[in-house]
Amino acid sequence: ARWRLLMRANGFDISLGRVFLVNYAGSFFNTFLPGGVGGDIAKAMMAASGEERKAAAVATVLLDRIIGLVAMILMAAVVVIPFIGDPAMRKPVIVIAVLFGGLVAGYPIYFSRALRESRPGQWMKRRLPFVKTLGDIDGVMHTMKHGVRTIVLALLLSFATQAWTIVVVWLMAREMGMDPAPTLAQFFLFEPIIFIVTAVPLSIGGWGVQEGAYRLLLGLAGVAPNEAIALSLIFKMGLLVVSIPGGILFALGAAKRRPKAGPPA
Repeated sequence: ARWRLLMRANGFDISLGRVFLVNYAGSFFNTFLPGGVGGDIAKAMMAASGEERKAAAVATVLLDRIIGLVAMILMAAVVVIPFIGDPAMRKPVIVIAVLFGGLVAGYPIYFSRALRESRPGQWMKRRLPFVKTLGDIDGVMHTMKHGVRTIVLALLLSFATQAWTIVVVWLMAREMGMDPAPTLAQFFLFEPIIFIVTAVPLSIGGWGVQEGAYRLLLGLAGVAPNEAIALSLIFKMGLLVVSIPGGILFALGAAKRRPKAGPPA
């Protein structure tokens, strides 16, 4: 729903059904491509298929991922407040503070008219390759500036889905009988960091990277390393199982763009 919202805001007429199928296929490829967002590559290729504005279609996938990242950072920035004075949580507090600072600084820098119209900015613009392609991508990114209502709705959708995912992981941890058991608030602090770290393309599907992140962060809450790694594996396997139908549907061609029916003869 979030991606469809962003696509429609940028002039793409796409059905909710196709958006669902493309995302579902992307979640399947996520488990076999580098990083926790490797499926976005497959998703972008499917989104651009049959579109005249291919770069803009791909850029909506990038913007969709950025919105999700922004939502995670904002959510963590709120949850981190009660932990600021806790010495055991010093490292995650610093990480969240750095991410939030980068977000606050990055937005005005990217959209700064003064920087864009400055001599260095104009020089760079004239010499960058694929100027038209970059212009299409930049146009989609400007949804964050001109499409405020769209971005707010997209962020609200992100908060809801990410919060539910975190609750799912917390429930898994409870069912494992962890002792001591991390609180739900701690999971809301840890999971955004884990999601972001896992997204970095260091391994296939984030395997190993995610387990290391769980071990380190849950260890701050007193969880034994084997229990933290086990939770990561259970969560990963759950995602893998529910994504398998997405791969099957992709193989059957369900995610392909259907040609529009022509006028009657």
